[in-house]
Amino acid sequence: MGFLKSEEQTYKVFFDTFVYFAKKISQSPYDEEQIHIHCTLFYGASILANNVVTGVTKIKKEWDKGRKEKTFALFEICIQPMISVWFGAVENQFACTEEDKRRNRELVIRNVLYILDSYTEEKLTDFLKLDAQFQYDINKHEEKNKLGEKGVQLCHVTLLMSKLAEAVGFNSYIDWRKQDAPVTTVDEILFMDANKPYGDFGFNPNNELAILTSIQLAGSAMFKYYKELQPHQQ
Repeated sequence: MGFLKSEEQTYKVFFDTFVYFAKKISQSPYDEEQIHIHCTLFYGASILANNVVTGVTKIKKEWDKGRKEKTFALFEICIQPMISVWFGAVENQFACTEEDKRRNRELVIRNVLYILDSYTEEKLTDFLKLDAQFQYDINKHEEKNKLGEKGVQLCHVTLLMSKLAEAVGFNSYIDWRKQDAPVTTVDEILFMDANKPYGDFGFNPNNELAILTSIQLAGSAMFKYYKELQPHQQ
């Protein structure tokens, strides 16, 4: 019962934070559809952040040491893959040039960082790098499926994990100033210390697979939530 209670309390923290941001978004000058989209992205981030904390022990332990600040920091990182998942689905419905895709994603990234009161040009650049990696990994995975090859692409998850670890207090172990994206293999990731590539956070392949699964689950929950905001489409 104690374990279940802890999970319920964790979920409540992230859901309450989502409600806080949803109220903030609803008071913005966005039109109704924009409000729905931005609330949807934050809802997805709340699900992903909750899953990350409950699924990765080291992140859970550090998050417990400073919940409020670290909850907001995790929201900031967890909303990135939700943006990538959202546009990956939406763009398939329209004819978009690569420049249109980049411009649309950049606009939404700017918006969410402003909503989070954490916008910097450096964060915008890093989010765009993560988005480019997400797109690359998805495309590469689809190519493998067509060829009947097995395996998953984890470069985006590896890069994202470094940001999640940093959000809860670990030192950055990737040189984001020099890191480019997309990369084709983990060998192209620029670790700060080649002798200790994952820093004090360490490496656990099960954590990365858990994050990949969590992104998929959060993405599904996000679209379900969006549909609930669109009663005329039901």
